Amino acid sequence: MGEMNSVLASQQRLERKLKDLNMTLDEEKQTHTKQRDQLTLRVKALKRQVDEGETELERMDGLRRKAQRDMEEQIELKEALQTSHSRGN
Repeated sequence: MGEMNSVLASQQRLERKLKDLNMTLDEEKQTHTKQRDQLTLRVKALKRQVDEGETELERMDGLRRKAQRDMEEQIELKEALQTSHSRGN
């Protein structure tokens, strides 16, 4: 009978240990799921920031090109005025 009790006690200990391990595993899974979800959100936010940055760069590049064209037109106009002015003299 004593040996049977010992076997049952061992079995109960193992079952408790298994239950504890399963609880720990579930907690780990939840933690990893939360971390994964947080990382997914972070990646989405970073991608959005990259998109916004690229859009802003394109906008600024457009403004730079426009300013360049405007400046070239001003130079051409100034040269044309100087040429016609010097011809007039």
